[in-house]
Amino acid sequence: MSITVCKFGGSSVSDAGMFVRVNRIIRSDPNRRYIVLSAPGKRCPSDDKITDLLIRAHAADCDGDHSILARIFERYASIRDALAPDFDLEGEFAQLRANLGRSLDYVASRGEYLCAKLFAAYTHLPFVDAAQLLFFDGDGRIDVATTARAARDKLLPLGRAVVPGFYGATRDGRIRTFSRGGSDVSGALLAAALGATLYENWTDVDGLYTADPKLVAHPARNFTVSLSQMERICAAGARLLHPDALSPLHGTHIDTLLKNTFAPGAPGTCVSENCTGIVRCVTGRRGLYMLGDAAAASGGKNDVLLHALPLQGSVRVATVNAFGLTDPQIRLVEATIHPIHMIHMQDHIQIIVPEREYEDTVRAVHRILLEAGSEGG
Repeated sequence: MSITVCKFGGSSVSDAGMFVRVNRIIRSDPNRRYIVLSAPGKRCPSDDKITDLLIRAHAADCDGDHSILARIFERYASIRDALAPDFDLEGEFAQLRANLGRSLDYVASRGEYLCAKLFAAYTHLPFVDAAQLLFFDGDGRIDVATTARAARDKLLPLGRAVVPGFYGATRDGRIRTFSRGGSDVSGALLAAALGATLYENWTDVDGLYTADPKLVAHPARNFTVSLSQMERICAAGARLLHPDALSPLHGTHIDTLLKNTFAPGAPGTCVSENCTGIVRCVTGRRGLYMLGDAAAASGGKNDVLLHALPLQGSVRVATVNAFGLTDPQIRLVEATIHPIHMIHMQDHIQIIVPEREYEDTVRAVHRILLEAGSEGG
């Protein structure tokens, strides 16, 4: 039996219309058997993500303020009323309201829980709680053996199911979440546990481009990329996947296909252990801090310390990471870009610049990556 595990991100389940779109996608291929869902994301740039609202509702509960919870209810009610009017949303929210004082992990996880349960009611597919499938050990790591056994025992007999992403449970039954974006990890863990043929990760972009399409006009798309390079690209700042999403798939030979919910016919990008070579890509991360004298103190060595929180005397910076540059292109970058510091990695260079110069640096490096691509063969 061929099995495709599909994870859909927050933008893919943001409202009733997106529920319909996702259902159409999964029904178009009978191999799409196990569906992992994030919590509803933003419907427009000014909107709020459900998880953010839940975190705020947990904090507001200390003051007895349930107004944020009412906003969350309205989001789910608009989907329920359009697609699954018999779903007992009032009962689910009564339980949530009664437990707002529980752990933040529990409250934050209810976005995925309610989304998956509502989607299951709409599609008439079985719902299986992630707390019965994904298990954390005492050190906060996934218990792979227990998780694999539970997933096979509970999911395979059903043939199809809907599962919430982002969380699991400890051995004593406490809800435990991954870091934000962790539904990607949930999907990968279930794909590995079930011996899936394919893991599809559906978001709002067509796949891995040579640069962020929001910053660079008409970047090229990479149709395949190795699993190991994709991990490095994500660690370098690309927001296509959670940085830990691919680690469960090492050694499984399960490909990950990055797909766009808004353009399901697009081929996407295949992340595969069978892919060799280095693809061209520029990505990066903003909002980092570096000690003001770190570049001078490093003496040109690759030991500049970057950190996420400001320290006394630190400077706000960004990193631009370029993969797949030829030696002549690297020399051209060195001649035209004047960063705070540049670090040569095994398969890419990391350019540290003042944060205000991030976008211009991405565009400049991307031009060199593509326009000078013929230099040096």
